[in-house]
Amino acid sequence: MNVNRPLVMNNGGTITSGDGGGTFSIKMPYDMGGTLDSRFGGRLVADGGDLTVSLGTLFQGTVQRGEAGGAVNIGIATLQNLTVAAGAELGVTGHADLMAAGTSLTNNGTVRVKGSINFGIYNGDYQIFLGGKGVMILDGGTLGSGTGATLVNQAGQTITGCGTINSPFVNEGTVDFNCGGSQSARFPGPVVNRGRVRVLRGKLSISGAAASITNHGTISASSDTITLEKGAAIDNTGGLLAADGGNVYLGGASGATVTGGRLDAGGGSVKAWKAASMRGPGFESGSFQVQKAVTLRDVTLGAAGTLVTTAGGVTTLAGAQFVNQGTNRIAGTLVVSPETNYIQTSGATVLERGTISATRDLQILGGTLSGMAANKPLASPTSASAPQALQFYARTGTTGPRVRCRGPRSRAHR
Repeated sequence: MNVNRPLVMNNGGTITSGDGGGTFSIKMPYDMGGTLDSRFGGRLVADGGDLTVSLGTLFQGTVQRGEAGGAVNIGIATLQNLTVAAGAELGVTGHADLMAAGTSLTNNGTVRVKGSINFGIYNGDYQIFLGGKGVMILDGGTLGSGTGATLVNQAGQTITGCGTINSPFVNEGTVDFNCGGSQSARFPGPVVNRGRVRVLRGKLSISGAAASITNHGTISASSDTITLEKGAAIDNTGGLLAADGGNVYLGGASGATVTGGRLDAGGGSVKAWKAASMRGPGFESGSFQVQKAVTLRDVTLGAAGTLVTTAGGVTTLAGAQFVNQGTNRIAGTLVVSPETNYIQTSGATVLERGTISATRDLQILGGTLSGMAANKPLASPTSASAPQALQFYARTGTTGPRVRCRGPRSRAHR
């Protein structure tokens, strides 16, 4: 059904699909879309089949699902303050725009995005909100265009599935990427996370210098992988980057930077206990992998975290300090910047024929130091009544950094 009018008022009425579904459009000559004004209780109901809507502007109103079921699908429309009721489904099969500053899409049901949703008509410091207690499913779809308003995913709302979320984007709720096969999800631009981002299945790519992430919440690889590469940077101050069953590749095949916060397994004391019981040269599951190059600035490696610098990889520690409470495995090169203190309060530093380059003493205040460097075995200092210095050697045969240990001398040092 098409209505050839610039404006249709739906004052408390119902537009429904009926058996087998149907189409409702407001289009004038030259394919010019009109407005459906549903401010006063208007409803779009799928009841017996999908209802496909194509028009210029859909102003307020509620999407509902009848007893016979179906979805309301957007072919093309500009949405403003639309509500999706609990149990209902809104599908974006084509293209939808949310344009006006401060407006929202309130989703208490399901929004399925196979097409694209754009936010804002011009670049500027204004926001558009995705709210409610529902679920938005990225079914290969795209949110945002990289320009325009900032999309804010509010607390209580979950974005899941597999697709692309373009900047500017602020997450205060939950983003659960769930990609099958060879599919990858992407954060190609600046993102602020104050909630939770998880990779449940598949891959999440954070790639390029433009892909700067500010994380004040949790970003975790609950399964499969997260890759930071090609100059991508995470400001993790006050946040948690977690390898919680999956692997996080720091630097990928190029390079990346992480500043502040914790690298951990994200599972609290139980996960920490399990990680501690599994520590050793063969422990790979749920780790942070450095295969090329990464810079860690003022970072803490948590008790359940495992950092692996593989052969040929370079991990550079920068800032005031790097605190190790977990397992730091070095098969490549660990560079401790001149201004940076390496402080181990628990856990382990394990050299797997790798190299540590440092000009300051390494402060091993707890845990163990073990492994092989330049084919020379390292003793594992325990505790000392006064600090003592243990010297080991780099592959070049020159004297390496000193390690300051606390507690009684072990037999290796008597």
